[in-house]
Amino acid sequence: GRLQGGLALALTWSALVWTVATLSVLALFPAFDLPLATSSAVLIVVATSLALTVPSTSGGLGVYEAAVQASLVAEGVTASTALSFALVLHAINFVPICLTGVLASWGTLLGPRDDTDTD
Repeated sequence: GRLQGGLALALTWSALVWTVATLSVLALFPAFDLPLATSSAVLIVVATSLALTVPSTSGGLGVYEAAVQASLVAEGVTASTALSFALVLHAINFVPICLTGVLASWGTLLGPRDDTDTD
């Protein structure tokens, strides 16, 4: 019924979000000359998702990077390369969201105003 349809929709959206997150990690691997498998990208997505459930700084700064770095080091990547990758990945995922929020807020503040005088 209706509950099953809602569940199917939620599972579909969830799968899509996880797939896009994994693809964004995979797309960044070549920039750092990392010949890693899809399973490595999935590990990073799962690790960051779990790490971000822990209360931390705004935007998960530090926790996110630590999760990515630990995941990559476990795959044999040097710590410095792993940290660089983590910083770039976080920026790619976080900066557009922040800019969207700023633009939306700016649009709300500067949006249409009703200047009609009610007196």
